[in-house]
Parts: sequence; C-alpha cells; structure tokens
Amino acid sequence: MTGTATGTRPEAPPPGNKDRPVVARLSRLDRFLPLWIGAAMAAGLGLGRLFPGLNRALNQVAIHGTSLPIALGRLLIMYPVLAKVAYAAAE
Repeated sequence: MTGTATGTRPEAPPPGNKDRPVVARLSRLDRFLPLWIGAAMAAGLGLGRLFPGLNRALNQVAIHGTSLPIALGRLLIMYPVLAKVAYAAAE
C-alpha cells in the first residue's frame, strides 16, 4: 500500500543492495581499512625513527599512569562508531 492523503504510511522501498557483493557495499574507508592501519603503523614507526625523543615526550604526558595521547586517540577512533548508534532500533 502506498501513502495517500488518508494518512497511511508509505511502504519502505525494497532493499536493492542485497544483490551486490559485500565489498561493493562497503565505503572507500572501510574497503581500504587494512591499508590505512598499515599506513598509520608505518607513520608511527617513521616518526619514532625521525624523532628519537618522541617516546619520552609522549610518556611524560600522562595522568595517573594513563597516557593522554593514547586516550585521545582511542576517543577519536571510537567516536564515529558511537555517534552512529541507533538507540531506538536497539530496543
């Protein structure tokens, strides 16, 4: 049944994405996630080689044994996932 002026709700369109392969349905970021992780690891190793005192400097920025750079990085990583949570659908 389609929506009319009588106040009925329109039907949801049929899901057409299920015919496509899973990789084709992924975003570019998700598709290349292993590459991004490898690039981030290589950048971290490169920064450590270029700036030998970087480890000591990062270790000094800690509160009660918790590294602030690591804590901020984890928050940045988790934010997109937490922001897309559909709490209404979880009920």
